[in-house]
Amino acid sequence: MAAYHEAYGPELLRLWRDSLRGLAGYRAGWFHGRVTLLVSESHPPALRAVQEAGWRQTVSDLTVHEIPGEHHELLRAPYVDRISRFRTG
Repeated sequence: MAAYHEAYGPELLRLWRDSLRGLAGYRAGWFHGRVTLLVSESHPPALRAVQEAGWRQTVSDLTVHEIPGEHHELLRAPYVDRISRFRTG
């Protein structure tokens, strides 16, 4: 946690804390549609499996793509170009 605090400051830690508080009581409903899940290749396979299992409990049509880059880099060049090809609508 100290490394994240130094890199991103206390604002990010407050955002995480507040987000976790909000998620604690949330229960997702079923989504009858297509969802594309982009998963960082840096995520360990066990974590990826848990993420996919969670999504599969709430969506009827899930497609998972593994993409290069670390989670916090994905919206920056050069990784953002790879993500933009999955954009729809």
